[in-house]
Amino acid sequence: MNDAIAVRTGVYEQFESTDEYLDKLSDYGNPRLSNTGNREWLCTLEMFVTGEGVEFKIRPSSKERTPLDASRKCYELMIKALEELK
Repeated sequence: MNDAIAVRTGVYEQFESTDEYLDKLSDYGNPRLSNTGNREWLCTLEMFVTGEGVEFKIRPSSKERTPLDASRKCYELMIKALEELK
């Protein structure tokens, strides 16, 4: 799916693995996946939107139980942030 269409429609790709999410997040910035202890995972993303001159950090307010869930949450928050810029 074209990324521009995904952002406009709110419909976006769903991936099967953590690696796929991190690869996609890498297209937009610098993702970081961390084990915070007690079997909790956090994925953050520092990104710069070229052409908009906007730099920000995606950091979910809650931790997830698996690396896949954490990377999926970060991806979803990134899409929402990009939607708000449009």
